Amino acid sequence: MTDTNSDNLLVKNAAKTIASRFWNDYIRPKRSLVILCLFLLALVAISFAFYPALMGWVFDALEAKNTNLLFKLAGLIVVISVIKAYAVYRQIEVVNKLVFSIIEQIQFEMTANLIDADLSKVTSQPPGHFVSRIVNDLNLIRDALVRVANSFVKDSLTLIAMICLMAWYDWFLAFLVLCVFPIAIYPIIKIGLDQRKASYNLQKHMENLISQLSETILNIPVIKAYNLESNQKEKSKNNFNQLFLRVMKLNIGRARVEPVLEILGGIAISVVIISGAWRLGQVDFSVGDFAGFITAMLLMVQPARGLGSFNSVVQEGIAAASRIYQLIDEKPSVISPISPVKTLSQNTVIQFENVSFRYGKIDVLKNISFIAEKGKVTAIVGASGAGKTTLLGLIERFYDVNQGVIYLAERDLRDLDISLLRSKISYVSQDTSLFNDTIKNNILFGNEKSDFESIKKAAQSAAAHNFIQSLPEGYETKIGTGGNLLSGGQRQRIAIARAFLRDAPILLMDEATSSLDSESESKVQHAMEKLAKGRTTIVVAHRLSTVRKADKIIVLDNGKIVESGSHETLIAQDGVYTNLCRLQFFSDF
Repeated sequence: MTDTNSDNLLVKNAAKTIASRFWNDYIRPKRSLVILCLFLLALVAISFAFYPALMGWVFDALEAKNTNLLFKLAGLIVVISVIKAYAVYRQIEVVNKLVFSIIEQIQFEMTANLIDADLSKVTSQPPGHFVSRIVNDLNLIRDALVRVANSFVKDSLTLIAMICLMAWYDWFLAFLVLCVFPIAIYPIIKIGLDQRKASYNLQKHMENLISQLSETILNIPVIKAYNLESNQKEKSKNNFNQLFLRVMKLNIGRARVEPVLEILGGIAISVVIISGAWRLGQVDFSVGDFAGFITAMLLMVQPARGLGSFNSVVQEGIAAASRIYQLIDEKPSVISPISPVKTLSQNTVIQFENVSFRYGKIDVLKNISFIAEKGKVTAIVGASGAGKTTLLGLIERFYDVNQGVIYLAERDLRDLDISLLRSKISYVSQDTSLFNDTIKNNILFGNEKSDFESIKKAAQSAAAHNFIQSLPEGYETKIGTGGNLLSGGQRQRIAIARAFLRDAPILLMDEATSSLDSESESKVQHAMEKLAKGRTTIVVAHRLSTVRKADKIIVLDNGKIVESGSHETLIAQDGVYTNLCRLQFFSDF
């Protein structure tokens, strides 16, 4: 029992910390909207409180048969209704403006943080992990914020107004009513704590579900090819079943509050009716007063219920906020130094000096040393998993080395401003990265200030212009998510055109021609030879026929450099490189 109490105390303290931080980060800076919102909520509560009093006066007027007073009261009800209607409309408008401006800010911060995050962090999780936090968790926070305004503020103000009105009618009966409702506080708080845990688990499951659905949709061709439809359907069914069970648990938890409040409300009404019947004969307490008191008490039940379920929703929002802060608080380790080098010489020589790198506990590169000279092409070859792509990622500072130093123009990469470093590099990855936009805009990623003639020239250099012109809308053709409306070779040529447009002094090509047909590859190779002149070029290739003209070929095996030299030199050594050539039936040595 002591451990349980201790755990609950820790949970409550954590909730207070998150709520306090959320207030300071997102709500307090919007204080003008908050103040306007409070004013409108107070106006709604006050106008609402007039109804019981009016009902009391109506009953007294009916008892006295005062027709003139009834007409006046009817007119007053219309006036109050108009005021309340306007206040409710403006309150909804302002609350939504406040809530959605907060959500917009959080979404931007989460997305910006994700874009700035270390590549190792982003690639360590499936996309659904982050999508769930940006979408589903924020929906819970939105619901919690709306409930804070409508339940905590409006219902609290309405409840206070009704209590004051009941006390004005009869303080003794009001005291009896107030003695009943505090009994519900403990079970409501306990249910709320359980809800936070259930909500946290539900959101984690939503991450896994979205990731699994994304993978299933992406890999439908493979699923069909290997007759795995039944397997994937069963997997999806199990995930949806788990989602159903978790959602039911959450909703049942919310529903547990209602019986508590319903029973207490019934007890309170019974107590008032019995006590009120006695008070009618004992004190100056008219039928109108009794009707007004009963009306106020009945109108008090709904905001009391709202406050009862409010705790559960807020606890779910706090669970979501804690997950959101986990993402926002994640700081990248690969960043520019405090006082970075912001200028570089024209000498873009890249030098690896005893460089080692590991993913987690797996050594990928071991004691790598070489120089890639300006105006020359350095090729990196080796079997799959040898560390070739990782080597290029280290030059871009997608990751930082664990040991050793990489120099650019005799400067340690870690001393450079990251924006400066990457502005010097044109990079074509083995996984063609295109966006759901036009061909023109995808090429423009290389240099957003370029004119159309420059775009067309880059496309021509990448052997892409002719197929682009054959499309119905040419350069304005939208290519779908990831370029899925184009063939693999077409996608690759657009990515290469983007690198041509950037026209940077360093060119990094990772399997850039692997999806091209022989004719296109020949054209691109010719264009790349022209582009490489005067630049520092590093090419990663599996197809060894594409790198035989490289000035230097570096052979990686199991993360180490095992051979280095020109094509002719390496063939003469009859070592690892020669064996790779034989395996590819590349016999023209």
